[in-house]
Amino acid sequence: MAYTIRPICNGQCKVNGYYTFYQGDREALHVFPLTVWLIEGRPRPILVDAGLGDVGRMNRDAGHVLAEPIVQRPDQDIRAQLSRFGYQPDDIGKVILTHLHFDHVDQLGLFNKAEIVVSKRGLEGARSASSSWAPDETMEILTGSGANRVVAMDDARVEAGIEVAWMGGHTPCSQAVYVNTNAGEFALAGDAVFRADQIESKIPIGIYSDLEEARRAIDKLAERGATVLPSHDPMVYDRYPEGVIGV
Repeated sequence: MAYTIRPICNGQCKVNGYYTFYQGDREALHVFPLTVWLIEGRPRPILVDAGLGDVGRMNRDAGHVLAEPIVQRPDQDIRAQLSRFGYQPDDIGKVILTHLHFDHVDQLGLFNKAEIVVSKRGLEGARSASSSWAPDETMEILTGSGANRVVAMDDARVEAGIEVAWMGGHTPCSQAVYVNTNAGEFALAGDAVFRADQIESKIPIGIYSDLEEARRAIDKLAERGATVLPSHDPMVYDRYPEGVIGV
């Protein structure tokens, strides 16, 4: 299957080094794009994460970790970005969620004709916890109005050439999405790492629910050997401005 992976920039902010890296430099600033991934190559395209719509809410609720607030231009809205490639929300066949943080799930309600893939152990944990890592409106879709479209799985095949692998660390529901392309295998890592160079440095992320899981997530990604594409690394847009093209 010749998949194409396209990074969609849904906005941008800056985060200081202490939150980017475990025990990082509080004076350092790191650019964080907000990336949603469009995968083409099936009759209906697949999204990895659903994107952010309510920027003001995110800036209020996550303001303590933002050195500079999220800015989203009108053309970075998920609907505008999809239209660049000739798609509308109803065209999306699957939405695979890397985790349930607000900036990754806020626009899930747009995709009401899509199957939703979520970590099984993460969803079970979110059902039993009252925690900000799973927004109420997202949980209502996953367990209520959209429950008939939810596929909860860990370490399993989603489609031929596409797998999910549970990571944990950042949140109990964090997972990576592995995609086989003609350019090799790529890991859409969500927030298991914030930057691809964390694989080599082995410095875990500074925003975590379980530090040891965050360390093990780096090991899992390294052992698999796929090219790692995190959701908040500007390197993605420098190295793959047109995406990873399946030919």
